[in-house]
Amino acid sequence: MRKNEGLAAPSQISREQFEQAMARLADALGITTQSELAEKMGIRQSSVADAKKRGGIPDSWLLKMVCTYHINPLWIVHGAGSKFLVPQKKSPKKYSAEAIIADMPVPILLRALAARLGRPDILIVN
Repeated sequence: MRKNEGLAAPSQISREQFEQAMARLADALGITTQSELAEKMGIRQSSVADAKKRGGIPDSWLLKMVCTYHINPLWIVHGAGSKFLVPQKKSPKKYSAEAIIADMPVPILLRALAARLGRPDILIVN
């Protein structure tokens, strides 16, 4: 997978699925424009335009959605599961990427790494 491709890379989802994922992203953040998305994500508006052109949501966006807004990346990309990772009634604590990774079981991390490297032939056993 190329550096800028993410869970929503063009090879993994159709253009329609990408548009639906972007709509869920906007819904989750309560925004309506690319400029608002850029502001919420702390990126340039041209980066949003580039992602739309490629038809893929960068992993860094999904990671920020988890760490900053506690939004489920699987819900954004595939519409699966709940929108938020924590109940919204309480004030959620912020997590760092390192803390999230540190709490993951090693087999899951290794499977994710194998998938990221495009090596489905690597067998990870619990």
